[in-house]
Amino acid sequence: MDQIEPSMEHIDGEIAAPPRLPPGEDRLSALPDDVLIHILLKLRDAAAAAQTSVLSHHWRRLWALLPELCFHPATGPQGIRAALESHEAPSLRRLAVEVIDATPESLAALLLIAAPRLSGDLQLINEVGQNQTDYEAAEAENGALELPCFENATSIRLDLGYLALAVPPLGVFAGLTDLFLAGVDLRGPCMLSDAASSLRCPALRKLTVHHARGRLANFAIHSDSLLEIDLKDLQVDGALGLGKFTIHSESLLQIELMNLQGIQELTVFAPALQMLNVIHCFAHGVTYNQPVANICAPQLRFLKWNEAYDPSSTQFGNMENLKLVATYPFFVYGQDTHRSQNSFCLRLIRHFELIRRLRFMLIYVPAQTACPSGCACDQPPNWKIQKLALNCLQEVQICELRGTEHEAALMKQLFDWATVLEKVTIAFHGSVPESKAKEFFQMLQSFSRPEICVKQVVAPLAENQAFLKRNAYRGFSKNT
Repeated sequence: MDQIEPSMEHIDGEIAAPPRLPPGEDRLSALPDDVLIHILLKLRDAAAAAQTSVLSHHWRRLWALLPELCFHPATGPQGIRAALESHEAPSLRRLAVEVIDATPESLAALLLIAAPRLSGDLQLINEVGQNQTDYEAAEAENGALELPCFENATSIRLDLGYLALAVPPLGVFAGLTDLFLAGVDLRGPCMLSDAASSLRCPALRKLTVHHARGRLANFAIHSDSLLEIDLKDLQVDGALGLGKFTIHSESLLQIELMNLQGIQELTVFAPALQMLNVIHCFAHGVTYNQPVANICAPQLRFLKWNEAYDPSSTQFGNMENLKLVATYPFFVYGQDTHRSQNSFCLRLIRHFELIRRLRFMLIYVPAQTACPSGCACDQPPNWKIQKLALNCLQEVQICELRGTEHEAALMKQLFDWATVLEKVTIAFHGSVPESKAKEFFQMLQSFSRPEICVKQVVAPLAENQAFLKRNAYRGFSKNT
């Protein structure tokens, strides 16, 4: 008689062990293929998934049916190419590749295999070895990675360690909605403007290019599908910088331009645009181009302009929906070297008849031991009794207060000037003793009216600086 194992029940007060499987029985392999494939996807490593082929005959080709493939640096370009050639799934919804110091030719070979089958996301990261910089790695390679046309890909993210990249002259990226390029050296006859156009990428919604260089001078973006453009740290070959840069889009909602090298003329036609950030884009080396800009964005709500401003050369057009303006930091006790920057700040503020929210940073230059005759501290002499009409101001946020007499006088005047003020939030500089901060805060409360909510935010110096940097330089969040 066959021995019967006890079932899962209490025996002498303990739970018995589950029944043992007959020798050689593999219940895992008996699961449906789609369940096994789901298990292999959890590994997030195509090489590890392929190693399961040794388990049994049934597992031998399962990894080749995976709809997503992730390759880590240990696999290498040749191993990745071999795996893609052996892959049997009719389509890929995701391909993620990480390599180290790969050549353009080795990457192009594996991308050519993947391009016809990819119907989802492509992520390619080429890390630079520890003993060389990104620029040294790029200069060591003379060829360019020729990106094949991914007709059905929805997202392409390339971080190439400054390898040269050439966009194909033909083909339409019909399904592409998100294009992210970082650490690329743009080469070839097809420039970025052509690659991001409606003709080549008719469904593109977001274009992001960070830390790129190459042939970028005098380029234009024409798109009827783009919603967001994010360009940062672009360096152009040649002595003239980026030159003329044009953006023309009926659909565009958000533009962020930061540290673009030497724009000479900026033209933006975007009737639906809601947010525009332009930060340090007209400088080229030690020289600075007088900004020439023509911005047509009647629906604009948020504007950050950290550039020189001259109404004779910079035209903002009609912006009746503008809710927030941010500009250069203002040097409170500015020396001669700061006067031009202060004037740019004031010119921009005066340009708009109504500003619902104004954001800028006040910078205090380190004080001298004694104020000289005619010091700017008390200029103009009547500032403490001057009347200003701030009849729309509802909220004020001030960071890094030091509790000085001038600050107290300014706050007292602010409570008088702002007749509809509702909320004041302050944060003290990290060097201010707690007792002094408490005394200053109580004094502000005595100035305040009952309907005004005065709140103190206690934060260390590092957090205050991070707050200022985030709000003064990084621009506005989508939820602002």
